[in-house]
Amino acid sequence: MFLSSAIDSYLRLDRFERVLRAVAITFISVAIVCICVVGVVWLVNIISATLKRRRENPKEKSTKTPLFRIVKNKELKFWQKLLIRVGIFLLGFVLYMIIISLITGASGGQILSTLFNGNFGSSISIWALLRNTFLLFGVAVALVPVFKMRFWNIGAEGQILVGGLATFAIMKYLTPALHNMQFLLFIIMFLGGILAGMLWGVFPALFKAKFGTNETLFTLMMNYIAIQLVRYFCIKWEKIPGSGEVGIINNVFGSEYPRVGWISNNFLSGIFGNGNYVVLLLLVSIVALAMYVYMKYTKQGYEIKVVGGSVNTANYAAIDVQKVTIRTVLISSAICGFVGMLIVAGVDHSLSPNLAAGRGFTAITVTWLGNFNMGFMLIISAILTFFSAGAKRLASDISLNASMSDVLIGILIFFILISEFFIRYRVKINLKKKEKEELVNASN
Repeated sequence: MFLSSAIDSYLRLDRFERVLRAVAITFISVAIVCICVVGVVWLVNIISATLKRRRENPKEKSTKTPLFRIVKNKELKFWQKLLIRVGIFLLGFVLYMIIISLITGASGGQILSTLFNGNFGSSISIWALLRNTFLLFGVAVALVPVFKMRFWNIGAEGQILVGGLATFAIMKYLTPALHNMQFLLFIIMFLGGILAGMLWGVFPALFKAKFGTNETLFTLMMNYIAIQLVRYFCIKWEKIPGSGEVGIINNVFGSEYPRVGWISNNFLSGIFGNGNYVVLLLLVSIVALAMYVYMKYTKQGYEIKVVGGSVNTANYAAIDVQKVTIRTVLISSAICGFVGMLIVAGVDHSLSPNLAAGRGFTAITVTWLGNFNMGFMLIISAILTFFSAGAKRLASDISLNASMSDVLIGILIFFILISEFFIRYRVKINLKKKEKEELVNASN
């Protein structure tokens, strides 16, 4: 009797759901570990067999044909690329929903409705989706020229932060003098954000151009300096002693200069409604269009491509590589500083070490996955923003852990990367005898 009641209480619905979630997570973890172990063992066996064969017959050429071969694809048509991208992304999305369903017990309909409500449930959420998409897209646009030049700028995060810091400082100290001349104030804020970003990019550029310093480590370290610098000023300007928070600058409530220095979110309110971000979207679109024209139709854009292709070729063509390097990095960091200005003046109206919100790193993924194509970069920015906003709604509505949401977004990005692999390459399995003979003849 006691055993029966214990079993009944253990198998209650809530306990059963917890057990099911634990089993699902354990199963996924064990599967990943097993795949890794099998892969390592397989590689070790192949390497040991190859070394053994070479020791036994050092002069004999191997004629063994591999079971799998990766072959470069011919240039695919646009619809074929689109089909591969959409198909593999849908597979990743199905896996995304299955894992969420196993962890939370939610149905597919619940997951879909939560994702869409989190992004399209109200005009506020729609504008937030557009705003965050274009901010991420703006940072990705900034990385296009430097990545084309093969200068690996990992410091966009810090450049955004110092751009925002300069903008906040200008709003704090110049508002009393220029509150009746907001156009002039906006120009100073614009220049301040850009110059601060350029200042943060000029040091890695100079050291790379003059001394060949590793720009990846240099720009990454500059991020940490920027974070601590912003943290210092947050404490210096804190609104409530001990809080480390500066609050909303020129707030509507209790401020002598309400909304001074704020980018308007009521532009064409008769068409788009109040609380829109039309100005922000237009500014980022103008920057993206200017970058497209700069890279495609100007001499400087051509020089960037040549330097990225081969430094020796650039030197042979009498291109000043040092000058191109410094100029391109300054352009990239200026746009990042501009995005920092947009965040402070148009979105947060505040300052914090989390101002960039990881956009500097996420934009690296966007730039590479978009293959430097502005249209694809905008689409990928929208996809990542959509799932990021949806993950927050999932966390609140169906109790999905926020860290697990980030893992699932990583899975989606992984599937997007797989689609790019299959666009460029194909895997050939079980080669025919004729192909084997051709390989043997070629090796001889």
